[in-house]
Amino acid sequence: MATTEYQTEIENGVIVNNAVTIDMVATSTNVLLFGPVILTTGTVQQLPQVDGTTSADDRLVIGVCAKLNRSGTITANVSHVEICIFGICKVKVADTTVNLNDALATTTVAGKAKVRAAFVISSSYSEAEVTNALQGIRSTFGIALSTVSSGADSIIAAFINIIPNGGAS
Repeated sequence: MATTEYQTEIENGVIVNNAVTIDMVATSTNVLLFGPVILTTGTVQQLPQVDGTTSADDRLVIGVCAKLNRSGTITANVSHVEICIFGICKVKVADTTVNLNDALATTTVAGKAKVRAAFVISSSYSEAEVTNALQGIRSTFGIALSTVSSGADSIIAAFINIIPNGGAS
């Protein structure tokens, strides 16, 4: 008789045990394992809720989905997911090349990160350049700790460190 074994080392996205994770409720099926998520709602009486994002460079990212429930499927507004908000965990990237220390931001595809473009401020900077650089910093949710050189949709190790957004403007 065949049995199904739950393998936590495959399903668990947290790489280092002292990463900070929070149990949250997924509001839709856009919450994907190893993908960035945004905070949608939360009250004192109920668990915070998260959703996947399809906005490039989304500044509202709260963390990365590090673990699904045992079934591996999401039921909107019911399923609990574990979100890594600080520490080292796995992240799915859309880029074909990722280098060590590359900044990570969201893509237009739910559940995937991308390498964030470098910030450039010229010596005779304008207010727009500074604003764009600050927005870029705010949309960076992690730093790559491993490399990819052979294809998109790879899973990498990343240090997740959410910068407070200071408002949704």
